[in-house]
Amino acid sequence: MSELERDLVALAHDFAEREIRPVARHHDETEEFPWEVHRKAAEIGLTCFDLPETFGGGGVESVLAQCLISEELSWGDGPIANAITSNGFFAGPILRMGTEEQRERWVRPLTGPEPPLCGLAITEPETGSDASAIAGAARPGATHDPPCRTPGRRPRAVRHRVLDGQALGVGGRVVRGVGGRGATPGGGASRASTPSRSGCATPSWRRSGKARATSNA
Repeated sequence: MSELERDLVALAHDFAEREIRPVARHHDETEEFPWEVHRKAAEIGLTCFDLPETFGGGGVESVLAQCLISEELSWGDGPIANAITSNGFFAGPILRMGTEEQRERWVRPLTGPEPPLCGLAITEPETGSDASAIAGAARPGATHDPPCRTPGRRPRAVRHRVLDGQALGVGGRVVRGVGGRGATPGGGASRASTPSRSGCATPSWRRSGKARATSNA
């Protein structure tokens, strides 16, 4: 590992010791989301260490380093560590298959001081978490022109997609944040993840069952 990666592993250990372990039991018993811990982790880059530097992330590509950083955070508390590191899981499909515009829209905000919480729904009743066999379908929905807020400039039309399918769970955390639903144009082999904004008032890991939503990706 590089010196920077070793420093990040040490930083994760120190953060887990000082910020996570002292409050882990409280959050386990109350099921309150650790907003303050997540905010502090974002301030020092632990929520985006595995995102590309071009979008403001830490640029850590080494799988070994990523595992060791996650291990140190999980030593503090597993679920809290998952919340801190879940944005990389959400960003992966967009970085690999999205357009440059989509990457700017959905990935860059994840590297800021107050990143949204993200999750990815790919687990289905018949296929489990096999992303290559997702049956959920994304079909075209309505298109509308949003109100113009800048004089002389026409805003980009918003294209909606209607998602039909079943989801058994969401990987990551979507609490007043952003979620991605794996879907295909009309079903079949999966090719993309469709992000959408969420207003969930309760942790997403408590939610399951049929999912039908409209996305403005």
